[in-house]
Amino acid sequence: MNATRTTRSRPIAVAVAATLATLVIGHEQVGVSGSALTLLAVVIAVGCAVGAVLASRVAMTAMPELVAVLHSFVGLA
Repeated sequence: MNATRTTRSRPIAVAVAATLATLVIGHEQVGVSGSALTLLAVVIAVGCAVGAVLASRVAMTAMPELVAVLHSFVGLA
């Protein structure tokens, strides 16, 4: 946790792992089909890619605009 890069990336990796574990465990209990789970994983991957591209193009001073763009994607969903 001394390095800034690992300090920022570890919580994200933990969040992604927890989300995947929840999906895998939860789909068995709820009875969601494997194809629906695959579709969900693909949609999540596409959303992560779009968010990463948008976030890499925005300067820190334009962060409110980035938040507005990402919220508009939530509205579309």
